[in-house]
Amino acid sequence: MSAERNSEGTANGAHFYFEQAELNLCFLTPDLVRMDWKPGLPPVPYALSAKRNSEGTARQEWEPVATHLKETAEGWTVTSLLKDAPVLKIAIAIDGRITVRDALGNVVREELPPEKPGDGWTHRSRLRAEEAVYGLGERSVPLNLRLAREVIEKQEVTQTPKTFRVWNYDAAGKYDAGADPMYICIPLYWRLHHHALHL
Repeated sequence: MSAERNSEGTANGAHFYFEQAELNLCFLTPDLVRMDWKPGLPPVPYALSAKRNSEGTARQEWEPVATHLKETAEGWTVTSLLKDAPVLKIAIAIDGRITVRDALGNVVREELPPEKPGDGWTHRSRLRAEEAVYGLGERSVPLNLRLAREVIEKQEVTQTPKTFRVWNYDAAGKYDAGADPMYICIPLYWRLHHHALHL
């Protein structure tokens, strides 16, 4: 993916135009950012619940977040600010790579350039050696999904990292360790490492 090197700031972030794609960064709070790649199917509308006001009433609008957009030799950076102090700094490379850093400069997340095999997007990101991955709904594997391994015939466990399907299946109460898919698959995971926890 290459960029036309075109970007524009928005009220809560920035919009980037690539040769065959667009990326929208929207800061919901200074330390919470939503990234949407287009074209393709939009995110599920209930993926982010409505923020509640002081009376407890749900509202869809988020407070404006101050941001700073800067063009660099490699692409761009967008920094969220809280009282003029940086909170998150996101570097977007010309090829679509994304690096998120906290206020101390620690790398929180690194995403490789996205791929678009159909209507959706495939995202790949680098994991730290100590990073744990949790979620994806009901699974018959260890809680830390990185510890799961593929199982072949006769329940023989291999050293191949497990690939998970996001598809619900009624196993009728009969399944072995490593069976996949299972009853309730949820397309949401969270990652934990020394510097951050993120979805």
